[in-house]
Amino acid sequence: MFDSKKEKNSSRFENNQKNGINIISVNTKVEGNINLVGDLRIDGEVEGDITGDFKVVIGDKGVFKGTLSCKNAEVNGQVVGNLIIENKLTIHEKAEIKGDIKMKILVVEPNAVLDGSCTMIKEPGFFDNQEVPKSKKQK
Repeated sequence: MFDSKKEKNSSRFENNQKNGINIISVNTKVEGNINLVGDLRIDGEVEGDITGDFKVVIGDKGVFKGTLSCKNAEVNGQVVGNLIIENKLTIHEKAEIKGDIKMKILVVEPNAVLDGSCTMIKEPGFFDNQEVPKSKKQK
C-alpha cells in the first residue's frame, strides 16, 4: 500500500494516535494560516503561517512560504520564510531555506542550503514569549 522507500527520519512523527498525522499531498496547494492539531507532512505547497506544538516535515517536493512556529521540524524541500522551532530543526541535504531560523538544536546535512540568519536558543521559556514575525514574501 505504501512505498517502502521512505525519506530518512520523515516517518518518525511524535504525535499520539489521538491527533493523527495531517498530510498535504503532492499537487495540492494550501493558502492561509494553519493551527496544527497533530503532526503535519507537506509534500505539496503551503503559503501562510503554521503554528502548533507538533512536528512538521517538509518533503522533497514540498514548498512552504510563510512563518513556521512548531516544536520540531525536518526540511527536505523548499522554505521561503522564517522558522521558529522550539526544539530540533533538521535540514536535510536536498533542503533549501531562504529566511531566518531560530531553534534549540540544529542538524544540517552536507549540501543543504540556508540563506538567512541562524539563532540557537538555550534559555528555558524563550519560546513562550516569542513573538512570531511576519513572513517575508520572497519570490
